[in-house]
Amino acid sequence: MPTSTRFFRTCPRFRDDVGIVPYKHRIFIRNIVIMNVYVNDFTLRVKRAVPQKRRGEDTAPYRTRFVLVTTPRPFEYTVLRKRGGAGMALSFAIIGGDMRQARLARLLLQDGHAVYAWGLDKGGGEEVGSIEETIARARCVIWPVPMLGRDGALNIPGPALDGPRALTFLRPDQVAAGGRVPLSLISRACEAGLDLVDYTAREDFAIANAVPTAEGALRLAIEQTETTLHGSKCLVIGYGRIGKVLARALRALGASVTASARRIEDFMWCEAEGCPHLDTGGLDGKLGEFDVVFNTVPRVVLDDGRLSELKAGCLVIDLASAPGGVDFAAAKRRGVNCHHALSLPGKTAPETAAAILRDTVYHILKERE
Repeated sequence: MPTSTRFFRTCPRFRDDVGIVPYKHRIFIRNIVIMNVYVNDFTLRVKRAVPQKRRGEDTAPYRTRFVLVTTPRPFEYTVLRKRGGAGMALSFAIIGGDMRQARLARLLLQDGHAVYAWGLDKGGGEEVGSIEETIARARCVIWPVPMLGRDGALNIPGPALDGPRALTFLRPDQVAAGGRVPLSLISRACEAGLDLVDYTAREDFAIANAVPTAEGALRLAIEQTETTLHGSKCLVIGYGRIGKVLARALRALGASVTASARRIEDFMWCEAEGCPHLDTGGLDGKLGEFDVVFNTVPRVVLDDGRLSELKAGCLVIDLASAPGGVDFAAAKRRGVNCHHALSLPGKTAPETAAAILRDTVYHILKERE
């Protein structure tokens, strides 16, 4: 069973920040609390954390008891949090992004937090110089959606900066959150003792974000067609979070909606909601009747052969993340009215999208208390 000495040899960055009084299997830590720190094959979990005064001390440090659980876990650090209430003011660095991030900066300022911004075209937050200086001032760093571009560089204005280089600007006591972060970058951060989170992979974010995404798709469809959606025949490919919300909204407008899916549970959801359904793998020969096709599947399902079946004037809206679910080269060659609608919430409903991101970040920080 590892002792506190072995623990802090494993985590040398923390040696100068805490005072240790080992007692059997307890570790007493003064002034700060370490939550869910995973070391090698063992997990240290917080049992309780209460301020208690010892003899001869003027202040009451936190007395935190850790329980050793022999559960294999990957090596990971999480958050160091100084003593203070859950509603304490924090400092945030917002690095790059669209209108969603600009509105997020304003919302965080309204909540009483310090906000430092870098690379925000629409303003919001205090600019303090370089990206390194901006990150250094923050407790929580928020990257854009997606965090990296197709070339592997950060999705920010200015000179190209790759993901691994950006990690060198972070500290172990910071929480960094980005959108659609590659797993390789998260693994690299974990190995370096950094806390990097993909907020778009969280269920709370994905469910809340489905509504502005669906509404943005409706807006785009209305703008790109010369007829009403009422009475139109629409196909929604994929019946996940966005697909469900979008299909319901289309039916509410009076459209004739068909959904396609692959999983049995999605077929059952379609039947429970009275929505006709097709198998996504068996769409060949069944696409010629639709006026509008919405895709939510993040892999190519509308290839050249299926695009050739669409009737003249059919509108295709791809809501899937890059590279999308449509063969765009084939669509262009065939003259299909096709739109890859990325990051719709940030474009069509930035205030709502910012509130969703703010709440998600708060949830992430709350989980690390």
